[in-house]
Amino acid sequence: MNQNKTPAGYQAASLILGCSRLGSALTPLDRRQCLDLLHLAHDLGVRDFDTANIYGQGDSERFIGEAFRGRRSQVRIASKAGQRLSPAQRALALFKRPVRFLASRRQGMRTAVAHQRAGAMRFDFDAASIGRSLESSLRRLGTDYLDIFYLHSPPVATLNDDVLRRKLEELKAQGKFVKLGVSCDDSALAAVACDWVPADVVQFDVSDLPGGDMPGTLAKASAHGKTLLLRGTVRHGRPAAGSEHDLAALLIDRNIGGFVVGTTDKEHLRANVEMIRWLQDLHRVQKVAA
Repeated sequence: MNQNKTPAGYQAASLILGCSRLGSALTPLDRRQCLDLLHLAHDLGVRDFDTANIYGQGDSERFIGEAFRGRRSQVRIASKAGQRLSPAQRALALFKRPVRFLASRRQGMRTAVAHQRAGAMRFDFDAASIGRSLESSLRRLGTDYLDIFYLHSPPVATLNDDVLRRKLEELKAQGKFVKLGVSCDDSALAAVACDWVPADVVQFDVSDLPGGDMPGTLAKASAHGKTLLLRGTVRHGRPAAGSEHDLAALLIDRNIGGFVVGTTDKEHLRANVEMIRWLQDLHRVQKVAA
């Protein structure tokens, strides 16, 4: 891995395209349309792309790899490991095209697929499994490193696994990833992850914070040198309900690396990029005026 090819670190309030829906049977985009969306994001100035080994049964990673083949140095790619698809979820990959067609036309099929997808996810944070998962992600993405490698919402106890910690240190030393992250689905994990020494980055949904305790989380992140990446603050080109003031403040906080926004709609993507850009410009004007 040539880390010198990696663009400079996250800018404040950068928009990160969440790619969980790329390749999904419930997303009415085929391969070509997914690639077009990724190319549009890049044309609009988006440089950060967030995916996982399970998204789209691996197609999300494949599409990102294909979209930026030959341009790897121009983008930052994050992926995740630790969750596994069930046999039924893996089998869906074999019939994705007809399932997508039927799901787009029959609510019953769409509901059935959504129910199957929402079934209990299997977790596997065994050190050897995490290593194999990372290698598989790198192959699908067509790269030899990730900018961020996340543990995908692990049980809190996993962060106390010394064997896993040593494995992650080994993989990082080998240049398999630049930064280690924890992607959190609840506030309890986010709180512990902010204290976990090996983690460089913590990603979570702001709505998970008890009582909206963003100041406390920011203070903890600052004390431990963590970068926070936030979900749930921007929806379809506007701040999420109740977060207008918070978003403006978070824009300039040095611990906030960016906002993860998941969309497969080109107009929503443009609106999100324009809003972040407008907020950045507004902040620059205010800073000069001050």
